[in-house]
Amino acid sequence: MTTYTTDAIVIKKIPSGEFDAMFTLYTEQFGKMNAKATGIQREAAKLKGHLEPLNHSAVQFVLGKAGEKLTHAMLIEYWPCIRRQMHCLQTAQHILHLVDTHCMGHEHDTRLWNIIIDHFILLEKHGVSMDACRMVWSSFKKEFLASLGFRGATNLQILDHQSHMSQNTLSLN
Repeated sequence: MTTYTTDAIVIKKIPSGEFDAMFTLYTEQFGKMNAKATGIQREAAKLKGHLEPLNHSAVQFVLGKAGEKLTHAMLIEYWPCIRRQMHCLQTAQHILHLVDTHCMGHEHDTRLWNIIIDHFILLEKHGVSMDACRMVWSSFKKEFLASLGFRGATNLQILDHQSHMSQNTLSLN
């Protein structure tokens, strides 16, 4: 089996069975993908902690009969400042939710990868105030839409409405 390695942002984690979990990742080289990690919910799991939502990690996976299977992960960035401030955390969750709901699987997009990472870095460094978080969110939406080929206020209003509608359903788990 061929092993693939790439950087990834963990969008979400869904428990699967007693010890396994399915992850939605946005990867630098493969775009959005779903991958299974077996045994991740065990106390001594080697991948545990490296694959939490919002984490930026280097991941390895293989293509199995049932899809991608994660074999290794190494945490690159935990984003501690984002996690400390509720408004920063909510902004980061909105960014990931937008990526999850508007990106198709396995569409490599280096520009979008850079937009996500750049905005997480902005949140980490400057997201202390709610105004800073709003500016990061507004900037992300504009760049995200542009990367998908859309421009204009109408599209931003649609994203604001969709984000507001799903605001109460966003969580890190």
